[in-house]
Parts: sequence; structure tokens; C-alpha cells
Amino acid sequence: MVGVFREQALYPATATSHYPSKSTAGLQELVRGDRKMFSQLHMREEQVLLAQDYALETARAEGLEQGLERGIERGRAEGREQGREEGLEEGLKVGLVNLVRQGLLTPEVASEQLGMTVAEFESLL
Repeated sequence: MVGVFREQALYPATATSHYPSKSTAGLQELVRGDRKMFSQLHMREEQVLLAQDYALETARAEGLEQGLERGIERGRAEGREQGREEGLEEGLKVGLVNLVRQGLLTPEVASEQLGMTVAEFESLL
């Protein structure tokens, strides 16, 4: 009987006991620790990925909003410029029509100033 205990002490892996030895328990504890560590690492990786996704979505939304704001402002500026040009052109037409009606300007000169034919200008009268 002494030889069996001695063999178990020298070679714990050959022990036939139903109870886990200290080295097996230590290994199991290490494995549990590794699993826990990997689980925590996986959880942190998922958190980082979620944070990146959130940051991308936020940046994308902000970019769209800024793009819309710029587009609206650009459209307004272009609209104002176009309105100025049309207003000047319309004002010039009205002024030349008034000068022709007063007899201070001929329809030929007025139509030339506006870049249209005399018939087109006379349709404005």
C-alpha cells in the first residue's frame, strides 16, 4: 500500500483517485481564468466595434446635415444672384419701354439695347 501512495506522489497523472488532484484543479482554474479573460476581451472588442459604428453613424449624419445646409445656402445665394440679374433685366425693359412711350427713344434703339428684334420689343409696349 505504501508503494501506491508513493507512486501517486511521484506520478500524479497516474493516480486513480476519483477526486481531482491539486494540479488538475489548478489547470481547471487556469482554464476558467482564460475563458473569463477571453470572454472579457471579446466583450471589449464588441464594445469597441459598437462605439466605432456609433461614431461612423454620427459622423455620417452630421456630414449629411452639413451637406444639406451648404446646399440650401448655395441655392439661396444662387437664387439671390439670379433674382438680381432678372430684376435688373426687367428694370431695364421697363425703363426703355417708358422712354419709348414718352417719345424720348425710338423702338429700334431700345430693342437693340435689349438684344431683341423691334417686333419683340413692340410686343412689350
